[in-house]
Amino acid sequence: MTHGANGSFQKLVVHTLTSDFRAGTAVVSVNQVASLAPNSVLVRNQFVGINASDINFTAGKYQPGLTPPFDCGFEALGEVVRVGDGVVGLRVGQPVLTSQYGAFAEFQVVPASGCLPVPRLDVRFLPLRVSALTALVALEEIAKPKRGGTALVTAAAGGTGQFAVQLLKSKYGCTVIGTCSSDDKITYLKSIGCDRAINYKKEALKDVLKREYPKGVDIVYESVGGAMFDDGVRGLAQGGKLIVIGSIVGYKDGSAWNASKGPAPPAASGPQLGPLLLTKGASVHGFFLPHFNKTIPGHLRELVRLLDQGQLVSGVDPRSFVGVGAIADAVEYLHSGANVGKVVVSLRPPTHQKAHL
Repeated sequence: MTHGANGSFQKLVVHTLTSDFRAGTAVVSVNQVASLAPNSVLVRNQFVGINASDINFTAGKYQPGLTPPFDCGFEALGEVVRVGDGVVGLRVGQPVLTSQYGAFAEFQVVPASGCLPVPRLDVRFLPLRVSALTALVALEEIAKPKRGGTALVTAAAGGTGQFAVQLLKSKYGCTVIGTCSSDDKITYLKSIGCDRAINYKKEALKDVLKREYPKGVDIVYESVGGAMFDDGVRGLAQGGKLIVIGSIVGYKDGSAWNASKGPAPPAASGPQLGPLLLTKGASVHGFFLPHFNKTIPGHLRELVRLLDQGQLVSGVDPRSFVGVGAIADAVEYLHSGANVGKVVVSLRPPTHQKAHL
């Protein structure tokens, strides 16, 4: 395997609990892996995915009691470079998607059961492991959209929103409304099938819903929180469902998640939820991907097939970030709201791979 000149490789480590990702992390060099446990593999990561929730992890929100230093990062795409005893179905050189804590590293030891083989080392496969999977599982297992219904996706041009838009349109035949923050994102949303794209900086979501969808929307796929959550609840149709998959507006200040109590209500002031849900016969459901681990392999295989057959667009933001040291830049870029599609960092200078929409 190829390591640094001194036989070491780089990874990112959390040294201080904080939602300020840059302040709480540092790049460190570690020695190469000398041996592998049975049923595990060593993966050389080519691409790692950036998620809004990375700052929740550095703040210690997901594993209360975990004390620094610890590794961070949730997802990677790389190739197997060494195989441990007892591993079946994986070979050296096999491109794989992985998802486990510690993905922000040039090399990573991963249980063989946690590797999903993909056809090639193509950056477009990376967003499938967390972003697309969140959308598919939340819709399939919780929302259960009815064909011909109406759906609203907030942060629709982001990493997971883009997949919710496509799946709601192609798989469930819904009319899809999407919110975003720029006209460039409007163009992208239209290109992936969004029927009504709303730049919330120019149009008020609640006004659009009231004027253009007076009967309400059947499904709301919500990841922003705050006022966007409020407007989504108000916009629900009779019997509608709002699925909370995140609450980005409260990640930086910690208001969206308490380490000891878990997620906080996604609205700061909030509508009168009880009466609203009562009169609409509607519901709000929380969604957390790890609760569905048993269904993940099958859903992932479906996503890989859809992408490989050209039935799914996996949008990767075109801005280039290279190296472990660029991960903090990428996290801050995502939280600036400027990205269109998934934010990705290449841990090695790409030779023929290009991030693209």
